[in-house]
Amino acid sequence: MDIPVLHFFNNKYVIPAAVSFYSMLENADKNYNYILYVGHSDITKENQEKLKKTIECFGNAQLNFIDMNNKFDDLFRKTKRGGKLL
Repeated sequence: MDIPVLHFFNNKYVIPAAVSFYSMLENADKNYNYILYVGHSDITKENQEKLKKTIECFGNAQLNFIDMNNKFDDLFRKTKRGGKLL
């Protein structure tokens, strides 16, 4: 059985994401296959490869990147008032 897991973060969050992915998979049920999706707009190819390398020791996981092309930028701008998030 496949379990999809969706994440959204930017290039600045690659190291914490690697720790999170590794910890999750280390403690995950080995009877399931985990398909990790990362929605992003700026994660470099180099960092994508580093993240893939982080999980390659887990035979029950795969990592896919989805370039969001800044699709949600307008939503983030709408949530700000006076420089503070609502």
